[in-house]
Amino acid sequence: TLDKYIKGFPVGRTTFVAGTPGAGKTIMALQFTDRCLRDGRRVCYITTEERPVDLLDQADGVGLKAVRKPYEDGQLTIVPLFEERAEEMKTFYLTEYHRVARDFLILTRKIPAKTEVVIIDNLGALSLGLSAEQFRDQFDILNYILSQGGYTSLVVSDVSVNENMAVVAMHSAYAAIKMVKRENPYTGKIQRIMDIVKVRNSATPAEYLLYDITGKGIEITGTVRE
Repeated sequence: TLDKYIKGFPVGRTTFVAGTPGAGKTIMALQFTDRCLRDGRRVCYITTEERPVDLLDQADGVGLKAVRKPYEDGQLTIVPLFEERAEEMKTFYLTEYHRVARDFLILTRKIPAKTEVVIIDNLGALSLGLSAEQFRDQFDILNYILSQGGYTSLVVSDVSVNENMAVVAMHSAYAAIKMVKRENPYTGKIQRIMDIVKVRNSATPAEYLLYDITGKGIEITGTVRE
């Protein structure tokens, strides 16, 4: 498992995960959610692109069985940001959505009391139209508030939206992981590769990690140097 290489996500800190489409970013977020729920933690999952039912079905589909019941029991809160804003602003929802995009602090106001773990998936969808400087300012404030709140946080972003902003976030976050789905130039086969960019105050592997998405979520299958 990933724990073998980074000894878990840093408690009370923000881990930033960037990846290409299909790399398994949401699966990683759901797998982390599943683990936290099994450990008895209260989790808030803020989603900018999915409905709760879709996330729950996705979790079921990869064998993460500890997600649905805690959602029904209230241990897991799923905040469907875009869906919620669209309902509130029937006519002007796009204007409201882009207002959220320019104020990441709104995300923190969605976190229920007694939450211990926060997932934000996908921050890239809220970054459209922001300059690199605006994004850096917003992300730094978001990161600070999450840390001050003592939340163990996982912030996910699609690197294809804006790779430069993903790099900025990797520098600011306490820990950073990059996930890539690509074609192996030598074999022609599709492979998924994970780069543990950094975990402050911890050793990180020099190799890239090979992984698959299985019926148990993400499983590390080996390492490779490039």
